[in-house]
Amino acid sequence: LAAAQAEPFEGFSLGSSENGPWADYLWFTICGSDTVFFEGSETASLSFESFPELCQDMPLELVASIANACLPNGESHVFDVTVGSCDVLIPNVFTPESTPGLNDKFRIAGLAPWEDRGVTMAIYDRWGNKVFESDAYTNGGAWTGENASEGVYFYTMTLPKEPEPEVYKGTVTLIRGNN
Repeated sequence: LAAAQAEPFEGFSLGSSENGPWADYLWFTICGSDTVFFEGSETASLSFESFPELCQDMPLELVASIANACLPNGESHVFDVTVGSCDVLIPNVFTPESTPGLNDKFRIAGLAPWEDRGVTMAIYDRWGNKVFESDAYTNGGAWTGENASEGVYFYTMTLPKEPEPEVYKGTVTLIRGNN
């Protein structure tokens, strides 16, 4: 299971629909001191957001157990899974006017898992003046460089990771490329 997948991974199944509604399925994994349960009948849908941050980049056992009249003590199947964390890749340049729809905003690859948790972003010009600020930065609402001149800008971005937030600092070049 790769955390970078946008859609839930749906490859874990205990059987076919021939088992009918008379079978009860339970999907779970143990991560540290947490037991994480997943919704599903005979198939579980997993996504990055389903797992605590503690589970990232560590091998886990996904357990699926079934109980029905023929198996009163149940039966379990174990799948080995690793939930990978997404690499955050911050571009060093964006070109608002020269490539409409492509590279026209300051979009951060790998930001999606953090967007609903409150990513903070501050962008400064070369004199230290704040030109953009957000406490809920998303790629959908990414900085477009509006009212900013071409040039190099400095950013500070904070991801709300546990137990400590992760801070990124760097530069990005805005190139207008007007034709």
